[in-house]
Amino acid sequence: MQITLSDEQVKLLHDFIVPINHAHLDEQCEPPGYSIEISFAGPYGCDAVGRCGGRTVELGPVSVQPDQPHWAPTTAGA
Repeated sequence: MQITLSDEQVKLLHDFIVPINHAHLDEQCEPPGYSIEISFAGPYGCDAVGRCGGRTVELGPVSVQPDQPHWAPTTAGA
């Protein structure tokens, strides 16, 4: 399965995490890292959220290949 973020989504994530990383580095602390949560909602599409600690940034719809039009994971041949 391949999940693709658009250039705009990468910029949103970058603009979200860079200030957090800089704040940690300024305090001589290791940056916390981040996660990307993908929600699969069958025929309604797939959405992503960036998370760092208690902070989030909505990334919106993402491209998933193979397409995931069902409520359970779909293989390339399905």
